[in-house]
Amino acid sequence: MKKVILSLCLLTLAACQSAPSNIIIQPNYTATGNQLIGKQFDVSVRDVRASNSALKVINKDGATTVPSNNLSQSLHKTLIDALKRHGASSDTQTNNQLELKIHQLEAIVKQETLKYRSESVIELELVINQGNRRFAKYYNGNQQSEGPLLHDKARIESDLNTLLEQLISRMVTDQELKQFLQG
Repeated sequence: MKKVILSLCLLTLAACQSAPSNIIIQPNYTATGNQLIGKQFDVSVRDVRASNSALKVINKDGATTVPSNNLSQSLHKTLIDALKRHGASSDTQTNNQLELKIHQLEAIVKQETLKYRSESVIELELVINQGNRRFAKYYNGNQQSEGPLLHDKARIESDLNTLLEQLISRMVTDQELKQFLQG
């Protein structure tokens, strides 16, 4: 009897849940360093994903996708902040073209009756053109979480933002990038 009542309560809650709005992607990069002192970059971010979905919720009724807010603008701001914190500056007149390509950024949630499991997957490509020289490298990350009952959109957003912060940190402190820039 308890299982029946619990199931009915969960179904009622699930029915009342509205469709989620945009996922807020706004990583906050706070680390500092001196790896890029004196370097100037013309920074751009390009979203090359096939879909603008940042969250896909899969349940017994099918799948629901949720887009992100101004993803390219948000990552552009965060990347410039990270570069500045490591001694670089942003200048549209420089010969150093830095492009961040978003190949994949999505949290996939498998919603079951009494629990959920999510996996956040991000794949970014950093491309720097410096005159006739070129640096290109992929940065990948994933993170898994699970919990009872319904997924928490705020937790999913936090997971994606934390993962983005980690990937940006790996970029701006990358020894291969540093060697290329000293080149």
